[in-house]
Amino acid sequence: MQKYLSLWVVLAVAVFWAVGVHNRLMRLRAAVWDAAASFERQMHVLTGICKVALLERDPCVQGVETLALAVQTMVLAMKGGKQAKGAASPIDYCTAMGTPWAQLQQSAEAYFLAAGDTPDPVSGAALGVTWTDGCTKANFAKAAATLAVADYNAALGQAPACWVAGLMGFERLMPLA
Repeated sequence: MQKYLSLWVVLAVAVFWAVGVHNRLMRLRAAVWDAAASFERQMHVLTGICKVALLERDPCVQGVETLALAVQTMVLAMKGGKQAKGAASPIDYCTAMGTPWAQLQQSAEAYFLAAGDTPDPVSGAALGVTWTDGCTKANFAKAAATLAVADYNAALGQAPACWVAGLMGFERLMPLA
């Protein structure tokens, strides 16, 4: 009788321990999703700014084609990221969002510089100024996502979690490039 009681106690401790590890990893992965969603919201804002700039500006300005291609690539990356997120594949999501952001940032900054963006007297703001503000927010969101991924990956490598994380379906994530 005592042997069975000890077995049940050990089994209960193991189950509660596994549930605790699972909950911690789920919480950290949810933090990655939240940070990535913040970055994605900024990408929607910035692609909107670029679309407005492409519609309002002279098509002869240098960099229009490059910016249009970068916007299209970012929009496709966001769609692919949503599909990866829906398929519960955070690895694909983080990988899909980073590289197009660098391309969009580089081409938009070159475009706004070439366009000679000046403040509009009616609105009191320029698209280039709005772009710069959005870039700052996006870079902070990207840094937060990178830190969340680092915390999640560190938790996967710690002793209790590394024993069972693979069995529970947790995988290492790649930070936003």
